[in-house]
Amino acid sequence: MADTVEYAKVVRIPVANAVKGFSTDLKLPSSFSIDAGGFINFHVGFGDYECGISTASGQSGWRWFANSGAVSGTDAGGNFGEFKNSDSVNIRLESAVHSGSVYKVKFYVNNVLKHTFSPSYTSSTTFTGGRIVLGAAQATYNVDAIPNPLPAWKILHAQVMTSNTKYKNTNGTWVTVNSSNSDPKPDHTPKNRTMDRLHLVGQ
Repeated sequence: MADTVEYAKVVRIPVANAVKGFSTDLKLPSSFSIDAGGFINFHVGFGDYECGISTASGQSGWRWFANSGAVSGTDAGGNFGEFKNSDSVNIRLESAVHSGSVYKVKFYVNNVLKHTFSPSYTSSTTFTGGRIVLGAAQATYNVDAIPNPLPAWKILHAQVMTSNTKYKNTNGTWVTVNSSNSDPKPDHTPKNRTMDRLHLVGQ
């Protein structure tokens, strides 16, 4: 099977410290336009876990999703239309008590549990790569068949806002993400291509 790469643009808001959770309030865009086959997602994550809110071509609303590269077969999600443009939504991913001394990674939307991942952890388990990602992908190409030049970028959306962004540290305390512990960066794939300027608002 050929390796593939997404034609995507993202802004990552990472923290360098080990985490037990990540949370943010999102103000979804008031409008969006997506080329056929593309999608937009805004998610929190750590390690191989990524959970958030997304929409896709052919849809008028948004849904929650929960993915993990470390958990085989993970592709949980709600129905498109569960959230609408301009909604304010809190998304929270954390390692939380499941039963007795067993901890599991759980995803909450507006404080409602949406998904529990299967791997078990302990109260001392921490994760690297805590982050928010604001991104969109227009297409997927085989790595040996990437168009050059790339097609015009056709995914557009109104401003997305993030606020009240926090990570749960190794002591279990929620810490506000700010310029002293995070360095937001725009990124894109495929590499070695010109990237339009991206704007991050509301960290």
